[in-house]
Amino acid sequence: MLPKGNPVVLWASSNAKTSKYLGLFLMTLGLILCVINLGLGSGSFSFLVILMTIASIQVLIGPLFITNSKQLAVVFLLALILELFL
Repeated sequence: MLPKGNPVVLWASSNAKTSKYLGLFLMTLGLILCVINLGLGSGSFSFLVILMTIASIQVLIGPLFITNSKQLAVVFLLALILELFL
């Protein structure tokens, strides 16, 4: 349930095959980075926990349309800055 005016959603709907491969690549990259950083067992477990957390947040907050892409980008950048420099 994403807003229809979002340019990312429009691109993904018009390029379905490419967006599926891109999503698979990004998920695989995330799994590889977790495994490299934490080891095989802990990395794969952490990846699954992160994936379930993001999916449940999307299911809970997505249909409410209380955030937009700019707000999510600001929150992501703030979290990244806090993670890297603290």
